Parts: sequence; C-alpha cells; structure tokens
Amino acid sequence: MRGRQVKANRELVITASIFEGTAKIATPGATRQAVLNGIGRGRAYGCGLLSLALLR
Repeated sequence: MRGRQVKANRELVITASIFEGTAKIATPGATRQAVLNGIGRGRAYGCGLLSLALLR
C-alpha cells in the first residue's frame, strides 16, 4: 500500500507492509505500549497498527 500527499511543494511517500506470524512476548509492558501507541514513523498517517491475537 502506498499513499502520496503533496504539501507545500514537498511530496510525502508512505509505504505500508503487512506481516503475519507468531511471536513470543518477552516484555509485556513494552508490547502493551507498542499496541497502544503504534510503531514506526508512519503512525501519524494511519500506519503502525499492531493487531495481536492469542494462539489457540
């Protein structure tokens, strides 16, 4: 997914990626903060969402 925004003669390009897999949570507090705040530089543009589910 790519988004473009032109503002004040400057072009902003945002590239988004999706990763799927399993993970072992070593630091629950840091993981909670990442889920609540998002990760990466694209957070302000709707990127950086972490979605987690329990493995059953």
